[in-house]
Amino acid sequence: LIAAPEVRKRAVGALLLRRYINGPQDLTITDTGSAETRRMWAGLGGETATLASISWTRVFRPCLLAAARLLERHRTRAIGYPVRGLCSALDAVIVRAAGSLFRTEPPEVSAETLTVEMFLGHFPELTGPLRLHPDYNHAYLKWLFQELPRSGYPGKLVKRLVRDGDRVLGWYLYYLQSRGISRVLQILSRERDLGRVLDHLLHDAESNGAAALDGRVEPRLLESLWRRRCILRYTGESLMHSREAEVIGAALSRQALLTRMEGE
Repeated sequence: LIAAPEVRKRAVGALLLRRYINGPQDLTITDTGSAETRRMWAGLGGETATLASISWTRVFRPCLLAAARLLERHRTRAIGYPVRGLCSALDAVIVRAAGSLFRTEPPEVSAETLTVEMFLGHFPELTGPLRLHPDYNHAYLKWLFQELPRSGYPGKLVKRLVRDGDRVLGWYLYYLQSRGISRVLQILSRERDLGRVLDHLLHDAESNGAAALDGRVEPRLLESLWRRRCILRYTGESLMHSREAEVIGAALSRQALLTRMEGE
């Protein structure tokens, strides 16, 4: 929602949001809701998706993570290189002393680059038990895979299909930022294989120099994240609205796939 500064006190944002929510769509979502947006959203009958408003972080290099948060907050690069250099040296000592607290184990499964064809070919079997998921097609997914690296989001886009021999376990997509915070877009797997896919993702990020890995909690991920020493933080940014209670129920359940790939 964007309004000219001189009319922001005239409820222009609320009028725009009401018009949008009353459109033809069955479900409206956002994953970047501010406190002001949440108040308008609630007034129009929407609600905060509580679990989806919790972000998770797995820390690999604590000093570099602190530096990354500081540099993000102050948006300065002038001191970035010396600060990161000092933090890398400190982390080498801290991580060694902490034993297995920050390290991950090498996975026993293999991975390869996820292509559009692989995604579409295995998507039906991986989403079979789900009540609600995106209906991707080839043209859209090809466009999305081309657009994501150009989005301006910090880091290199990594797309991995995870296998155990010939059997596909699932995949993950994330922005890898060496010595910074790497951010997850999507994790998809059958429930029984979720832990092994997540382990491969964590090890990939750690071994490629990430300070930490950050993602959004989805109900089906919660237990696996807790078992892997992830830190949970409430943001309140995920909002949903639908005129159909069944749609909201499905969207908030364990049988839904609504990830950052479906957000802004």
